[in-house]
Amino acid sequence: MTPASAPSAHWDLAVVGAGPAGAAAALGALHTDPGLRVALLDRADFPRDKACGDAVAPHVLDLLARVGVTGLLDDRIPVGRLRLGRGGLTAERPMARPAWVVPRRVLDARLA
Repeated sequence: MTPASAPSAHWDLAVVGAGPAGAAAALGALHTDPGLRVALLDRADFPRDKACGDAVAPHVLDLLARVGVTGLLDDRIPVGRLRLGRGGLTAERPMARPAWVVPRRVLDARLA
């Protein structure tokens, strides 16, 4: 293919980093202007795994809903209680709103 016949790659916005923050930024931009051509870039291949607590707080789903993303974790079971323990001591209580436990490779792939 010659340079004159090669398709042009034109993007209105390039977001570097396709993790939760980058994906949310891209989704927010698309919600504001669905006609944007958005490139979501990451140096890692997806799905990827990352060491973290895998917890998704309820306010995260609120923010995603504001940019039109709903049902992201409908297949997951919410966690309504928090329990911390060390040695023979434990503290447990219900949370005001449930959270979700989702492996990062699942969450990242769904958001991207």
